[in-house]
Amino acid sequence: KRSVPLVGLPDGGKIILIASNWGQKHFPGWYHNLKANPRVEVDNNGAMGTYIAREATPEEYEAYWKIGVSLYPWLIEYKKRAGGRRLPIVVLEPPEDA
Repeated sequence: KRSVPLVGLPDGGKIILIASNWGQKHFPGWYHNLKANPRVEVDNNGAMGTYIAREATPEEYEAYWKIGVSLYPWLIEYKKRAGGRRLPIVVLEPPEDA
């Protein structure tokens, strides 16, 4: 197991993560880990839960990017640093069998 503190955007029962990695050349390690194993345990302010990670759909991406930038305007600078490449947005959802 690995533990990584992240800032997530709440969306109902979902948690939204933007894999900006401060605009560095590579996506953050946690992003690759979620791609390899999308089932994760999250400690959200002491509330533990299991989630399944997936890429945001194109429609979700646009909406979540706008929300992210409104809360964290420095994401625009991170995107510039990344050479304009698309910064992944990951949606964490409770599993259907929960």
